[in-house]
Formats: sequence, structure tokens, C-alpha cells
Amino acid sequence: MATQKEDLIVDLIIDTNEEASFIPHEDISTQRVPVLIWPNEKLKQKSVLIEDFDTNESHELNQLVLNMLGVILPRGGLALAAPQIGIFKRLIVMTLGGRTYVMVNPEIIESSTEDFQWEEGCLSVPGFFKKNKRPNKCTVKYFDIYGKNFTAKLEGLAAFCVQHEIDHLNGVCFADDLNLYYRSKAKKKINTYKKEVEKQVQILEKLYREKEQNAHNPLNKPRSRKIFPDAKDGVLNLNNKS
Repeated sequence: MATQKEDLIVDLIIDTNEEASFIPHEDISTQRVPVLIWPNEKLKQKSVLIEDFDTNESHELNQLVLNMLGVILPRGGLALAAPQIGIFKRLIVMTLGGRTYVMVNPEIIESSTEDFQWEEGCLSVPGFFKKNKRPNKCTVKYFDIYGKNFTAKLEGLAAFCVQHEIDHLNGVCFADDLNLYYRSKAKKKINTYKKEVEKQVQILEKLYREKEQNAHNPLNKPRSRKIFPDAKDGVLNLNNKS
């Protein structure tokens, strides 16, 4: 899920005596991970339950979480579901209130009748935002990456966000229900985004080619010739005529 807002402060209430999984931001992956862009048909694929959790010897889910954070934070997003990067497992990551929360196999077990309205966006629909309503409160059951179960009571943006991401796990993108006018508007935003990305890629490729050319050009190699061969301790001996 994407946002236009900055400096969001959101309370994520955990209905246990312990906090949910927290991944330090300094461990975030820096590798480039592509995001599936709507209306890619793969976004309609339902994700499967995760049965193999991380252990002291296995860190597969932890690495996936770090890869997902490497997608969310540079793009200014709030959250991401694993299927958005082509991993069809029931896992979501949310960054709210300065903390990072990981939910494995999340399931909404209760929702309020009262609604919360927000400018909904999505990293799979870059640049497009539309006001939408979702239940203001919800209760979610989930596991951390080690298989420990939690229950979270969420409200406001946190509830809105988790509902958005669980939709992705079920093969649903919020843009799927747009009318023709908004679908056209979303596609225009996506095309603009793609053009900007293409420009950036071209610039990076040009810089890379120039770097490679300079590295193989003997004229660009550093020289060790001394300009003043008779200089000692910073003093040039002008009387040395040898």
C-alpha cells in the first residue's frame, strides 16, 4: 500500500503481552526487487498458507521480509504483500508508526460496521490514489516468521492497511473495482511512472557504460610520475642540477 501522507503516527495495538515481530531497518535488503504492476494477471493469483516457519538454521522468511522492506521504504510505501513481488505466500509487511510489523497467514476474524476513509494507493498501481472506505476497526490473527501466534486489534489507518494487503493475498487489487473513468486515470498514472523509470534506467545504463569505458582506457589510469622528483619533506631543492 502506498501513501501521499508524511510523518504518519499510527497505533498498532497488539492484544498480547508481547510485541509482534520487529525487524531493524539497518538490516533491510538493498537488492532490487521488481513489483508486479496492475493489471498484471499474476496479481489475481491467490496466495498459499505458509507452513514452514524460520528456525535457527533456516531464515527464508526473514530474507523475504527484508526484500519486501527494500521495496517499501525507498518508494515511501506503508505496506506490501508478498504476491506483489511474485511470491505467492500469505505474508504481509507493514511499516506504521516508525515500527515494522510482519504478519504470516493473517486472517481477519472481526470487523466493525463503522467505516474509515482514506486516499487509498498501492505500490502495484504507482502514482494513483482514490478515496475509499473500509471498516474502521478489525481484529487479525496471524503468526510471526517463527510460528508464534498473535492477535492484533487494529484501528484507523492500520486497519485500513491490513485489509488492503490481505486483499492482495486473496488475489484482489483495489484497482480491480474501478469504473472506466478511474481505470483510465490509473493506467495513465502507471504509464507516466513507467516512462520515468525507463528514463532513470537509461541514465544508469549510460553512467555504467561510461564507467566501464573509463576503466579500460589506459589514458585514464593513474600515473605515479613525480612532478618534483627532488622534493623532500615538502621542500624543493632548486640547487640540485643533476
